[in-house]
Amino acid sequence: VLAIVPLVLRALVAMGLSPLGATHVLGTLGTVLTPIAAYVGGVRAHLRPLFALAGALVCAWVSASSPYAGGLGAFFGSGLVVSAVALPLCVLTAGELVSGTARWAAPLLAMLTVLVDPALLFATLLAVGVGSLVGMRAESPRAPALVATVRTTLASGLVAAAVYGHGLSRLDVPFGPPAELAWRHEGFPLERLATWIAEGTLLDADRAPVLGYLVGAALLALVVQPMRPAARGVLAATLTTLVWPVLAGALFGRS
Repeated sequence: VLAIVPLVLRALVAMGLSPLGATHVLGTLGTVLTPIAAYVGGVRAHLRPLFALAGALVCAWVSASSPYAGGLGAFFGSGLVVSAVALPLCVLTAGELVSGTARWAAPLLAMLTVLVDPALLFATLLAVGVGSLVGMRAESPRAPALVATVRTTLASGLVAAAVYGHGLSRLDVPFGPPAELAWRHEGFPLERLATWIAEGTLLDADRAPVLGYLVGAALLALVVQPMRPAARGVLAATLTTLVWPVLAGALFGRS
């Protein structure tokens, strides 16, 4: 597989690090860069610096323990070094898309990210695209964020097809599983997601569900502002992020 993470790990090992040490360096770097990327992406998306800082703190809080949000939880808990590296790239890509001002930054970031974690990039593009579509104003059908998302999806899709297409079409290793193993899809069962939302553990893990309840209250506040395009967009993007893994598990199966 032509992927960035294995190549970087090989380079670190060639520099004298052990395979475990190289993996720890890369995973830790992704963890540290995630809240920084959230701040930079928030500023690029025209958030006030204080709100961008709040987003960075939320990322640092969540990713420290959740195996589905990159960071320490994904890396040290589940060994998902790829997710830990891809998350800051996806956050930066989302910030560039929402800003709608940079013509090439988002496609270039997405083409890099698709070589790290195509699934996480697809989820990011889906959430931003749906949010942009729902939140755009009636008098502005060519919403900059939506146009940028379509352009970025096409660019990263071409790279993904060139890199992964041949192997996926034949299901050869390493694109497919070894002959003695069956396909496996890790997803969110609906009952687990409902529990995480109800108890707040999706965002707060083993801590008091303060952040989970605050986010829930914020989403309810957006519901009572349906005429505001930004409120509709954020609500649609959030619901898409929550619903897609459940639908993917139902469509492709899980174990």
